[in-house]
Amino acid sequence: MDFFNVKCFVVTYENQTISAAANQLAITQSALSKRLSKLQAELGVTLFDTRNRRHLVSTPQAAAFYPYATQLLTLDHQARQALHQNQTPKISHLRIGSIPIMAQYGFTNGMQRFMAAHPHIDVRVTEMEGEELLQQLTDKQLNLGIIRADQLPNSTYQQLVLGSDELEVILAQSNPLARQKQIHLDDLKASELVSLKASSGIFDLMSSLFVQTGIELPIRFESTHIETLSGLIANSDRLVTFLFKKSAQPFLNDRVVARPLAKPVTSELLLIYQDDRFAGLAQELAAALKIEK
Repeated sequence: MDFFNVKCFVVTYENQTISAAANQLAITQSALSKRLSKLQAELGVTLFDTRNRRHLVSTPQAAAFYPYATQLLTLDHQARQALHQNQTPKISHLRIGSIPIMAQYGFTNGMQRFMAAHPHIDVRVTEMEGEELLQQLTDKQLNLGIIRADQLPNSTYQQLVLGSDELEVILAQSNPLARQKQIHLDDLKASELVSLKASSGIFDLMSSLFVQTGIELPIRFESTHIETLSGLIANSDRLVTFLFKKSAQPFLNDRVVARPLAKPVTSELLLIYQDDRFAGLAQELAAALKIEK
């Protein structure tokens, strides 16, 4: 069985469109369709119903095959790692991208230890938003990336878990809701939002929470800087935002406080990569950056 054909199936199943899957796999739609046809012929089943050209419909057989397909890809990756674990690839440059959370999670110290352990490698770390990070990984401008699991669109990346964090409501100390030990989303009906930009990842998570509860809050301000949001919140009893606990801590003070959600929302931080040549270095870096509970 051709493992790339299996990967084509997994990506198509997750995207539910040929065009999006082909774009992600960096192949033409025609080439993708041929690979899916080959896999279907080999398995002797129909995985996708393509009679409606506008909508790709996955069959029950596809749903049954999906968990095994992802396991096959994982086993293939692990087998390749085992075969090459005693071979040290000659890597002279390492480019790492991270969403802007390095200082809040104490990653700078771990990164310095990692660099000191590999003086022969030219390591460069750049903070950027999640969308740009994923694009640069795809374009091979980056070798490794640090990102939240919520921002990861699919399972085609190798993933190492660095730790998890909990989403909190950030509000003024003078806000009546600050008297509560925890906050329900319904409690925020009279509030107004200030938010990090949509590319931050928190924006989409925050939006999905309100969609689930049917609440719609006006967004009064967007920024790429948490300190800007903190300054706005400090002077208002109506403005609130959402941040992950460790990200928020440096910006809390006697005027701006954090309260947990009554129904906890957590997010994992991941170290991701696609090129197996960097698997060993990725594991070392993940160990250096592991978040303490």
